[in-house]
Amino acid sequence: MKGHTFTADWWSLGILIYEMLTGLPPFYSHEGDTGGAYQKLLSQEIEYPEGSGVSTNARELIKGLVQANPSERLRIHSSESVGDQAQGGSGCLKSQPWWQLDWNQVRISH
Repeated sequence: MKGHTFTADWWSLGILIYEMLTGLPPFYSHEGDTGGAYQKLLSQEIEYPEGSGVSTNARELIKGLVQANPSERLRIHSSESVGDQAQGGSGCLKSQPWWQLDWNQVRISH
């Protein structure tokens, strides 16, 4: 009941990337048991389906984003400037090898 910071967005991004690569959420419970899924979220590391083909770079990115403790998420472990951390640590996120793109070429149009 304290609200959330941008670290919740990083968590959500990690969950989204996992689901896009595997087809299911990481803490999915086949029984439809939300309590069981929540317990997995709190107590287990993310597992990848057999043969999913999720690369090491993707796994490292997801692991860095999906930490139950927000202070352990990817941005906290970066050597970024304090100013970038105030913006949510996007420099550390952008530097992850999984992206394989030149961020200077990314343009946002309005």
